[in-house]
Amino acid sequence: TQKLEATVDTVTIGGMEFAHLPVVVETSLFQIKQDQYALMQGDTVLGIMITWKDEPEKEAIMKALNTLKIAK
Repeated sequence: TQKLEATVDTVTIGGMEFAHLPVVVETSLFQIKQDQYALMQGDTVLGIMITWKDEPEKEAIMKALNTLKIAK
C-alpha cells in the first residue's frame, strides 16, 4: 500500500518567497520525505528538491539553503 500526502504553502529561502510542496511517500517498506520549492521571476523558474531522513538533517539542509543569494 502506498500513501502520498501533499499540501502547497510558501516558505522564505534566502529572503525570497518560494512555493513549497512538502511530500511524504509511505510504503510498507520505507518512508520518503521531500520538500519541493519553486520560485518564478519573470520567465525564469528556480526549482529545488530536498530529501532527508530526520529533522536534524533537514535543518542542516535548510540552513545551507538560507545562504542562497538570488539576483533580481
